[in-house]
Amino acid sequence: MSFLKFKGSAGSPLNNVVSALRQTIAAQGTDVASREITGQLISMESLDEGQFAELDRRAKDMGREIKEAFAALRPSLEDGETGEDGEEDLTETQLQAGAIAAMAAGNPAEYAEVAMRSTASGDNVVDIGSSGAAGVVDTRDTPSLESFDERELAKFLPYSIVFNVKAAVQDSFSEMWYPTTVVPPEQGGLDITVRRTLVHNAIQHSNTGKVTDWNRKNLVDAAMDHKILADESTSLIPVVLANGGNADKFIDAALVAPTVRRISNIDVPTAPLAINVELNLLGLSQHPGLIGAGIIDHTDAIDNSIGLENIYIQLADGEAVKYVTSRLARSHFVKSVEGANREMNLNFKTADLVLDKDTLTTAGVAPTLLAAITTANVTVRLAVNLNGDFDTQLGNGRVYSSPVTVDSIIDADGKEISLVSGAGAPIVASLKDAKVVAYDLKAARTNSNRRTRGLLLDTNDRTFRFHIPLGAPISAPSPAGSNRDARDLEMLINAVRVRNTNNAVTRLLNYAETLKAYAKAVKRQDTIPEVEGVGRFLIKPFFEEKEIDLEQEINSIRDMDRAQDINAILVNAIRDVSYRMYRDTGYQPALNAAVTGSQQPKLLIGTDVVLQRHLMVVGDSRTFGIAFPEYQIESSFDFRMKDTIIIGLTRMGQSEGIDPLTFGVHAWIPELASSMMVQRDGGTYPEAMVQPRNLHINHLPALAIIKVKGLDKVLTNKIVVATQEQP
Repeated sequence: MSFLKFKGSAGSPLNNVVSALRQTIAAQGTDVASREITGQLISMESLDEGQFAELDRRAKDMGREIKEAFAALRPSLEDGETGEDGEEDLTETQLQAGAIAAMAAGNPAEYAEVAMRSTASGDNVVDIGSSGAAGVVDTRDTPSLESFDERELAKFLPYSIVFNVKAAVQDSFSEMWYPTTVVPPEQGGLDITVRRTLVHNAIQHSNTGKVTDWNRKNLVDAAMDHKILADESTSLIPVVLANGGNADKFIDAALVAPTVRRISNIDVPTAPLAINVELNLLGLSQHPGLIGAGIIDHTDAIDNSIGLENIYIQLADGEAVKYVTSRLARSHFVKSVEGANREMNLNFKTADLVLDKDTLTTAGVAPTLLAAITTANVTVRLAVNLNGDFDTQLGNGRVYSSPVTVDSIIDADGKEISLVSGAGAPIVASLKDAKVVAYDLKAARTNSNRRTRGLLLDTNDRTFRFHIPLGAPISAPSPAGSNRDARDLEMLINAVRVRNTNNAVTRLLNYAETLKAYAKAVKRQDTIPEVEGVGRFLIKPFFEEKEIDLEQEINSIRDMDRAQDINAILVNAIRDVSYRMYRDTGYQPALNAAVTGSQQPKLLIGTDVVLQRHLMVVGDSRTFGIAFPEYQIESSFDFRMKDTIIIGLTRMGQSEGIDPLTFGVHAWIPELASSMMVQRDGGTYPEAMVQPRNLHINHLPALAIIKVKGLDKVLTNKIVVATQEQP
């Protein structure tokens, strides 16, 4: 090892990398630095498949050259970023940014013009704003430079490569929330497409021209709302005709009022079927809105799973009680032993129909005779037999009933009392005229003729375009005659990285402010909220904020226990809110519905450098529960994060392209740095300048914030324990 350490003539280790890259560009010549290649780079949308593949090959080759340049000179670098082999750990994003800058060598002036002046246009451009309670992100629509000197840009190109490699990535806190992706220069923006599978019923447009409500639902939401996929389009629902033409098939409306059932977005008027009346269930269940212009015909049939769903017992004049029978034994029709091959028989028997003080009529009031049952404080069990037959091919059938009898009466002590004397006799007498007057069937068509399509699925794509604005320029003026391009480059890189980190924190906190305002508003369950983040089309937005006062929570007497108590309180608070976020957003069903990408969620936790040490559980690989075996905790030195914990969700691993199920993205357009002689204030001196073009974009509208109070006091002050002397 040499005693003197040589760092290069300019006193910067980056000079060695710059020299190596300059030699690489010169050696490869037109294979990288040609006007044709640069022209293709800034107009990739016009390339055919073969041209794009060749351009991609050149970019990958250049990426390898950049990696080798940094790796070979690793001993001279002192930034502490090392890989397993001791070389600098460059990410694919860094190599992409550097390769694009290198391929601008053929025509740097035109590249710079396109990279700085191209804009995202169209009707779907999203304006995400740049200000909020947390601060302002400084952006502008036009570049500060009025012209580009091709010779100066070409001379400074190796520095531009190094700048994009080093400045394209952010600190770990910012990269956790907003991973960097490189955007080609000609696009001027980023397109994000959200694909949804929608569920809806068949639509019939009105001839009145009335606006049609398709009532489409996101298939992902069906994991939380069972009603979305609950389809009764083949159910046989007897239809009550408005003209009364089939009134004899239904119970008297004065006894049980007709109801309207919503089937496949169609209102179907129906009522219980009259007992001991022969009918054709297929014909009775025809509704134009459900079967379209067709009529149920000989190709339709009843499915074999016919069941007795409800029966209605009339207790006294004008009073009927409904009993659910579908979950009782022998309530289903079975194949007859004799008779037609499609004939089904019912042989229903029960002695468990209860009358007690809680019984109500179909009108929602207590029956008249309930007064005697309530006074005696007894429970009455009724017995009845129902028989019936239906031909599933023809649709014809009927259900008839035996008389209703009192099977038993049980007193408050659980003892059976006499039916012919005492308190039981008048109750039995009051029920002597009770009878079954109506019933409901649970039946459906086989749909073997494919008459009904049921629920319909449709794919809906929505594309959102985000314009990537220019940031404010950053300059590094040098004394006249100096040669400190590499040191200027280091300053520019550090300034840009710090500003990117600041912007990430600003965008994150402003996004929390937006979601907080949404949480206070009235949430509409059936519409997509107009909040920032394309992920709102896939999940339910969520925001929660809570405050933890450690002075009120901690009661440890021993100092050695206090840190563990703080850890337990904070970790449990994070678990609590993160699981609510996980449940209420429906994030896991959205991951499961995605065709590509990981289906494993990852918990993101951002905090300050002091709180970070209190968020780890020693020896526990699943600190935040079984739903989040993978989590990431990063801290920020930004004073706005002091005593703050921010919690969010993202998808594990990297997906191909922009993923709306990750929390966000940092879009970076590679830029050419410049260094030229500038005349200002009567003097002329060299000045290096960069004007980055990047944007932090939020995707997933789900955040939680925990504010922590009293940490310093709890760690340093003694806990006062109230005591009381015993006499």
